Amino acid sequence: MLYLMKVEINPVYNHLSSFIKSIPSKFDSLGTIIYQARNTLRLIEVGGLPLVVKRFKRAHIINRFIYGTFRSSKAERSYINAVKLLEKGVNTPIPVGYIEEYKFGLRYSYYITLKASFAHEIREFCDMEDVEPYSNILEAFGLFTARLHNKEVIHVDYSPGNILFDFIHNKPVFTVVDINRLRFGKLTEEQSYHNLRRLWLTDQAYTIIARSYAKGRGFDEEKAIERILYHKNKFMANRYK
Repeated sequence: MLYLMKVEINPVYNHLSSFIKSIPSKFDSLGTIIYQARNTLRLIEVGGLPLVVKRFKRAHIINRFIYGTFRSSKAERSYINAVKLLEKGVNTPIPVGYIEEYKFGLRYSYYITLKASFAHEIREFCDMEDVEPYSNILEAFGLFTARLHNKEVIHVDYSPGNILFDFIHNKPVFTVVDINRLRFGKLTEEQSYHNLRRLWLTDQAYTIIARSYAKGRGFDEEKAIERILYHKNKFMANRYK
């Protein structure tokens, strides 16, 4: 069955144009699944390049007409946000392109990136009772988050699975994913603390991060710890209601 398509390709990867345009018709048989829940991610190697293709969940009937008419698709927002992040010097997987597939409104949208060579997630610390041996990573993460906010980048879903890290010359380096929900603009001090509420870490881990974050923002360390823990505890209490 034929569908109308909108395709945007990063000019650096125009040589992949034919393959990219074929993704919707072949998606379910391409490469290997690396994640499947609401959305599906597949790892595909093309011309020696490892690509990650994310197919966003099919919108319900009303949103099919809203997306593409009044609102950008999640794939388009991801692509635009990735370009903005890289311009600001913030790591995120290199955007290759996006596809929107239409039939009676938006059917599916696909976001294509190079595979990020980051082996770890902040999620690794979620259930760790003693994070002190890894304090250098958490301190670096606090500074990374401070730089994000200083650059006026707000990741609305700043959660442990959306922050990857690895080591370059033995130093932790971070990248952000799942970026269709970003905002750009200044944060108040309290809004900054509120943005860290979704990390699902222990108080010990949060305290290390908060001290480092405060140093990166020029905030009072004790206040940062108190307010970040307040927002974390409130968020977790609401989730368990």
